[in-house]
Amino acid sequence: MINFKQFTFLTCTLILASCSVSTGPSEANTQSKEKIDNNSRSTKIKNNITFTTNTLKITQAFLMLENGKLISDENTVTVGEKVTMRLITDDGFKIENDKVKLGASEKITTNSGEVVLEEVDMFAAYADGVAPEDAKYITLSAEITKLDRLYDYFVVSFRVWDKQSAAEAVGSYKFYIK
Repeated sequence: MINFKQFTFLTCTLILASCSVSTGPSEANTQSKEKIDNNSRSTKIKNNITFTTNTLKITQAFLMLENGKLISDENTVTVGEKVTMRLITDDGFKIENDKVKLGASEKITTNSGEVVLEEVDMFAAYADGVAPEDAKYITLSAEITKLDRLYDYFVVSFRVWDKQSAAEAVGSYKFYIK
């Protein structure tokens, strides 16, 4: 049994940036799901992050440490190192009154299926929405501060969605503790 007090997970945050973004949602079919091809030249997906998306266009997905250093494709960190997944979006969020209303959920399980964390709406505090340029960079973070025993790996399942449209990305990745 996992002692939940021994795990600390940080909720997702928005990273502020000065970037331009499309002023409307993509015209793609909102009913179809697209599995992202990690070998595509137009997308840069690292660290075996897998996801499907519909009208939301994600151009980059990768893992990094708190100091900004990229995590190798082995996805191995030490206890106390924050694993940060960055999603960079290009199009797909509905902009209404100069705001984008995001939702994000995250579920972290051990290799044996034990749930360590389950957050339903990590952007609930942003009920009024965020600026479109801020929604372009989405960051979800997790940090394991102590272990009660050794695990083979952890699986992070996530969903990022637009509360004003059907745009979403649903995916997962694994990380390992040294």
